[in-house]
Amino acid sequence: MVEFALAFPFLLLLAVSIADYGYYLEHINNITTVTRDGTRYASENTTSGAWNAGCPAPTATSTGTYTCPAVSASTTISGGPYNTTSSYSSITLATVPVPLPVGSDLFIGGTTGVEVFVYPAAVDYSASPTSVNISQSVNSSQPWKPSAQVNSGATVTWLPPSNNVEALVQDEAESLTVPEGGLALDNIDCNWTGGSPPAAGDPAWGATASIPGSFPAGSGASGTPTSCVSIVYYQSSDGSYSSSSLSASSDVVAWWSSDASSDTGCLENSSGCLATSSYPNLVGDVVQVTVMYDWSQTSPGPIFDVLNSAFKLHANITAQYALVVES
Repeated sequence: MVEFALAFPFLLLLAVSIADYGYYLEHINNITTVTRDGTRYASENTTSGAWNAGCPAPTATSTGTYTCPAVSASTTISGGPYNTTSSYSSITLATVPVPLPVGSDLFIGGTTGVEVFVYPAAVDYSASPTSVNISQSVNSSQPWKPSAQVNSGATVTWLPPSNNVEALVQDEAESLTVPEGGLALDNIDCNWTGGSPPAAGDPAWGATASIPGSFPAGSGASGTPTSCVSIVYYQSSDGSYSSSSLSASSDVVAWWSSDASSDTGCLENSSGCLATSSYPNLVGDVVQVTVMYDWSQTSPGPIFDVLNSAFKLHANITAQYALVVES
């Protein structure tokens, strides 16, 4: 009994340490997963629709892309009726409240209605009413055949493709099955030091990322950030995609950025935020997604709590992926 009494505290410490370390490894796996998935999404989606860092609930579409309902727009059908015995490659809208890029999701009957896509050409924005070319497939011509008659005046809702890779990373992180009900990633950019950034604090290939010490002044958030997300696009100066061809300050094309006064942001380069009409062609560039998470400052187990209190231990988890933008 004496031997057990002497050994028990060490055995208990070992058992709790193993559980804590397993919990830590779970977080590493989760952060790595959402970073990889965010990079893949960013490499396949470069449409220049509205980007809203505050998008609360990115919604998956039938094609595997996402939309941001918070920036949707609605109009009504002017033509019709569209009956169940015919197929249609176009519909007539009373107005076009916002530009409709090719591939835009249109929901006939409102957000829960039938999903069709602008295809193959964008509409003439100046005409009202406007005939919009549509398809039931985002990649090929597939005329729409109504399952029920649609009359003039029916609602048509546009849900723009979301460029908000950050929101998608956050959304997936929140859905992970960890004990605290998901990883809450702060909606702020990482700080960067080293490398050859366009300006101090801006991202650069090979630079070191760190979690900012405070939230944007106008965000309304309190406390100290425990995570950050950066989405950066680089051009390869010689087409080799080697580190040396991506590391010059001129190789930094643009990055998604939360602005200094709020949680909303823009696609930014060294000159500042870009207008949607000025978005660069990112196809062939490299997108790099970085996620940092200070696990020791969030919900660590008791061993990490003790070590953090006694030794100010910081267990930062950093995941970073890069892929060539395909479309």
